[in-house]
Amino acid sequence: MVTFRQALINSYNTVAVRVVAKSRLGKKGVAMAKKLGITSLVEEGTLNDVNLSAGLGGLTKGVSVEEMAGAYGVFLLTKATIINLTRSLRSLINKVKLSILLIINQNKLFLLKQLI
Repeated sequence: MVTFRQALINSYNTVAVRVVAKSRLGKKGVAMAKKLGITSLVEEGTLNDVNLSAGLGGLTKGVSVEEMAGAYGVFLLTKATIINLTRSLRSLINKVKLSILLIINQNKLFLLKQLI
């Protein structure tokens, strides 16, 4: 008996296949992979990726390095990263608001000049 962690570390493929089989991932697994940015999945036809070998990475067309890095990148988001993204977005929103205010003020100034 080994833990799931030990199985992953030692690449015990039978454990990965059993997890896919017991969880009945199938189309749900394909849907999740798509959400993570994997675009090369084959869902229909005789040769498709809705099978147990997908748990081992046995995909019909494979996955590019870029897509795989992007998919794993989702799991690398830390609290600090999210805080930094939030700050950046707030800063951007404030700049947009300021630009809008400047445009509005310029328009009011123009109208004021016309009235005078």
